[in-house]
Amino acid sequence: IRQAWDFWRELGPEPLEIGARAFAALLKGRGAALKAVLLDQKVIAGIGNIYADESLFQAGLDPRRKAAGLSPAQSRCLLAALQDVLRRSIAQCGSSIRDYRDANGDVGAFQNSFAVYGRGGAACVRCGRPLEKIRVAGRATVFFPHRQEEPRPATARHPSSAGPRAQFRACSCSACRARAAPSSRAF
Repeated sequence: IRQAWDFWRELGPEPLEIGARAFAALLKGRGAALKAVLLDQKVIAGIGNIYADESLFQAGLDPRRKAAGLSPAQSRCLLAALQDVLRRSIAQCGSSIRDYRDANGDVGAFQNSFAVYGRGGAACVRCGRPLEKIRVAGRATVFFPHRQEEPRPATARHPSSAGPRAQFRACSCSACRARAAPSSRAF
């Protein structure tokens, strides 16, 4: 079916099926805001406003920053956050904002665990300070400016060169925290 319709042919890869290197390559050279790139279905398929906001919050990345400006460690962190958010949403039958029901007629429950989406002005779930609502790529965007930082100066170095797990310790998203924990499996 993917080859039969222009729409399907033009879709980017599925976020749950892409690796870190391929994801980084998708972002490379893209001067648009990170959120705009995530919402572009020709770049990566299936990321909507909810999952872009939630993933960017989890990864600690400002939605306005340029996609091309991510370090390799930040790109890996964002992909891990995207995949984690999507898997949690799938496990909870998606998000029922108004009247959404899945194929079995069940309502989703992921909206009960939103950290930022639709919560502009509300307290951050982690520290209680207010979330900000802005527009990025013509879409309402909720983020936490105290955690989702703007790009660092070019002279600052990401700790990814400090050891095999340091890039995951530098990130506070749950997916990277899990990877930073010592384990018996090889990376």
